[in-house]
Amino acid sequence: GLEDFRWHYSNKDLSTMFLEHMGEVNDVRLMLTLAARQPGFELLTWIGETEHKADYDFVWLAGRSSKTSLIPDGYCVLKTPRGNAHLFLELDRGKSASKRFKEKVLAYQEHYRSGAYFKRYGARTMRVITVVPSTPRLATLKQAAEAADPEQQFVNQFWFTTQADLHEETILNAPIWQVAGRAGKWPLISSA
Repeated sequence: GLEDFRWHYSNKDLSTMFLEHMGEVNDVRLMLTLAARQPGFELLTWIGETEHKADYDFVWLAGRSSKTSLIPDGYCVLKTPRGNAHLFLELDRGKSASKRFKEKVLAYQEHYRSGAYFKRYGARTMRVITVVPSTPRLATLKQAAEAADPEQQFVNQFWFTTQADLHEETILNAPIWQVAGRAGKWPLISSA
């Protein structure tokens, strides 16, 4: 319902960049919600950034003396004809260095590997979908994800598409997604 779209006001959050980012995250959520109206699909759960910030996870990364926080822009459970898909959303604005994204990838991997992901979400599968502003940025972040996982233990977990390719009609079933460790473009939810 509409209560899920609540926004809690605080002075530190009220910036143009924050509001634009929040609007873009809500656009992706709306696309997922509308796309999930097709037979066999249903958006079962949505946890936004605000909820994650209220109770987020930390992970220890190798070579670090302190914990790293893990705060996704969104997390959802999507019922599909092939079972439930557990998706984290990262909305990239092209402003941060690829090194920062690589650290984020490592944090997701450690969250999964440590069992903290299963403990919190009760799921054994995980995908991190990242929406980027441009094709060059997509290539940069895909390479960063691949560099974070040279042995491809987490292949199929990191998916990328551009804002221009993302629509209600394409988000689930169209081959608009590039996957770390794989060539080509793929649908987020395969019909086969």
